Amino acid sequence: MALFTFNAAEHNAPRAQYDVLPRGWYKAVLGESAAAATTAGGQRLTFVATITAPEWAKGRKVFMGFNVAHPTSEEAVRIGNEQLAGLSVAAGVPSWTNTEQLHNRELYVRLKVRKGGKNEQTGEEYDDSNEPQGFDNLANYHDLAKQ
Repeated sequence: MALFTFNAAEHNAPRAQYDVLPRGWYKAVLGESAAAATTAGGQRLTFVATITAPEWAKGRKVFMGFNVAHPTSEEAVRIGNEQLAGLSVAAGVPSWTNTEQLHNRELYVRLKVRKGGKNEQTGEEYDDSNEPQGFDNLANYHDLAKQ
């Protein structure tokens, strides 16, 4: 045994790297939520869901954002509201006044893979990522994604 004093909080630890999840349906539970202003002057609601099944993906996080206000794009707001409606109905809370009313609700989330590329405005490159493509209530059966 070597005596050595160490505190990880004093150093930049590398972040865990996760591969993109395969396209398909996952069972998940809704957790954190927040509202934030966008750089364009709009508003975006965000949610984090934790996958509960299939077993091999259990514990992974799904990050979801919905544009609910935008100063110049009615289309962005329409799409954001439609996606948020799908999430709300799937979670069994079609009408709510606080995002916390959706917390701890289970649902199906269908993920797709968004291919990485280059941001045309900043030139920054980004990796492949998962993006929600749909939501459904657990009362409806879906075959879960395969590893």
